[in-house]
Formats: sequence, structure tokens, C-alpha cells
Amino acid sequence: MLGHLLRGRSTLRERYPEPGFGGDPQAQRYGLPMGLGEDAPNRSDASPDTLRVELGIVNELFHTFLEWRHKVMVRFAVAIGAVIVALSAIPERDNELRAVALATGAVFALVAWLLDRVNQRLLEEQVYKTGADVETELELSTDLSIFSAMKCRAGSTEWYEFSTYHDVLQVTYLAAAVVLAASALFHIA
Repeated sequence: MLGHLLRGRSTLRERYPEPGFGGDPQAQRYGLPMGLGEDAPNRSDASPDTLRVELGIVNELFHTFLEWRHKVMVRFAVAIGAVIVALSAIPERDNELRAVALATGAVFALVAWLLDRVNQRLLEEQVYKTGADVETELELSTDLSIFSAMKCRAGSTEWYEFSTYHDVLQVTYLAAAVVLAASALFHIA
């Protein structure tokens, strides 16, 4: 699905034909531009212009992942809305059909949770890490280094830094899946 989203536009390699990106199989698997991953090029030899181009690529990837996350959120909200509409249309005495509608909503919530987990893992492993490395090489001040801040926050275990956008979404998706599944079981029993 992510590859489909990235292939829908001009590829990042076409927009930024910068030499020096190696063949990273992990990046190819996810449809990411070459050089974002474990086989990233050696940035210490790169010019500031090359680093700025790479930071532009990382920034565009960041926006692509956020767009994907927002699409998942919208589809989740539509699915929950559809379950509510279906429940209002189904007569109260038809418990089996209500259970099917609730179970379908639980499946949609579980799929949204899984998609968001993949999205967050890619953000942390590819975008935040690469962006932070480029920002370090460009010697940006701490006020301007957004990817470094996100990388630190993603790896934090402090309770007050744990409530990120991603964590709120994860709890929402899982809670919806559990509540809908429990309600489906209640209607069957």
C-alpha cells in the first residue's frame, strides 16, 4: 500500500537525481528512496548542498507518511461511522446482524492499528533517524533540528514524553477494536 502511495506521484529519485545513494534493499522493499536505511551513504564526505537535498527528500517522505497516517485515520472514522449507521438501521431484535456489524467495525479498527504501527516503525527507523543524521552533519542549531527532536522523543521511555500523537492513535484504535469485539460477543450471547 505504501509503495502505491509513493508511486502515485513522481518518484523522489526523479525529483532529486542526486548521486551517492547506494542500493539499500530495505529501502527498496518499502519503496523509499535509495540511501535511507542501513546502507545509507557516508554523509561525512557530502557537501552541504547534497545534505540539504537529502534533508528535502527526508522531509518529503515525512509528509508522505503523515498523509498516509491521515488517510488511515479518515478511513477508521468512516468505518466507525458506518457501524453506527448500520446499528441504527438494524432492528434491536436482530442480534446476529448487529454482531456482524460490530465485528466488522472491530476488524477495521484492528487493521487501522496494524497500519499505524507499520507507519510509525518506518517513521522511526527511516525518516527520524536519517533526518537526525543529516541535521547533525549540517550542524543545525537545536532550535531547527526537528528530526533530532522526534528521534529522541520516539526512543523515550519517560511517562510524560510517552503521550505522542502516535500513542494516542494506537490507544484509540485498540480501544475501539476491543469495545466493538466485546459488544459483538455480547450480542451473540
